[in-house]
Amino acid sequence: MGLCGSTSKHQLANGSKGAQPQPSQTAAPLPEESLVKPAETLPETGELPVAESAFNQTCPEPSLDDCDPEDVIFEASFLAEEHAAVPDDHVGASITSSPSASPFDSVQHKSVSSSSLFWSELDAAEFVVRSAGYAQHNRKEASAPALYDCVAVDVLRGKDGAETELTSLLHHRKMDGFDWWREDDCGGWDDAWGVPRVLVVNSLLPIHSPVGWSKKPPACSMVAFFRLSKTAREALKSGQHIPQLGLWQRLVRSGVSTRDGTSFKAIGQLPAASLSQLPSFLQGYNGKPALITYTCKLIRHKSLQDVLEIDIDVSQWSFMVRQSLYSYQDVLAEHAFHLGFLVEGRTETELPEQMLATFCIRGADLKAAVDLGSLK
Repeated sequence: MGLCGSTSKHQLANGSKGAQPQPSQTAAPLPEESLVKPAETLPETGELPVAESAFNQTCPEPSLDDCDPEDVIFEASFLAEEHAAVPDDHVGASITSSPSASPFDSVQHKSVSSSSLFWSELDAAEFVVRSAGYAQHNRKEASAPALYDCVAVDVLRGKDGAETELTSLLHHRKMDGFDWWREDDCGGWDDAWGVPRVLVVNSLLPIHSPVGWSKKPPACSMVAFFRLSKTAREALKSGQHIPQLGLWQRLVRSGVSTRDGTSFKAIGQLPAASLSQLPSFLQGYNGKPALITYTCKLIRHKSLQDVLEIDIDVSQWSFMVRQSLYSYQDVLAEHAFHLGFLVEGRTETELPEQMLATFCIRGADLKAAVDLGSLK
């Protein structure tokens, strides 16, 4: 039953959710090595003047101080993108059972949604990541398939803007008894692998004007549920080396994302059609990754040891990011945009980079998000 196997067009039409194909590479823990400082240009996207960048001086999180100029602090993914469907041959796993893969069930898959709000799978090749030899030549390449399959997405808001309801969703009452993945395990899972079977990424977003003396708490949450892919499981079973899996094991083991250690990273990108909705000075930051360190929290629940939640508090990011998100909420509500997550690769043994998880959401009206407190 449920989440494994191929997804046909007929299944999608009846409400099943798909995920993209997975990498043929494999994983093993990486040694703790000294970091290699990459070169200071991005030839495939143009140069970014790090020292003179206003972003470098105005935003503590994410920051450019000690990282590559690709790691800019403005995440354009929070604004808009034209929707790109995943080809049939990129759809590998599916949900064939009727219950949602999310206990909150606030956003439908594109195949069954009758509204302008829906989510869909996203081919990881949409993102360019650091290739092998990046420290020498600064070249990037399309990512291999993501290591986790997206199975659900939610857009939620706290009651009367309450921040506490949106954080640590694994502890929410709706999560009680929610464990479909233990029956639909896509070939098994072993705690000894050192990675979660299910990953929940909870992006806490401010929707109010950031103008004022203090930073306002997040009032909305964009949540994505991912399941470890079948191919990634096979890689972990066999011990085949996939650099991104090794980095992911290291991050999970440490329990913290840091600038100088193992760093969690997010990427968003917009096509030309959507870029026209933004001022020109923001367009140059399209598709640039952002390091997420002190605003990132890894969360476990004692009864859900095979699940890991990562909360990202965007309300603590720079004023420019928060102001842009506030100013362009209407664009977000009318367009689709893509989000992807990975662990940053630096040394040659950590490359090439590869997307950990990706998804697409369209029509995300943050002000009209489902009230989490109203859910029974």
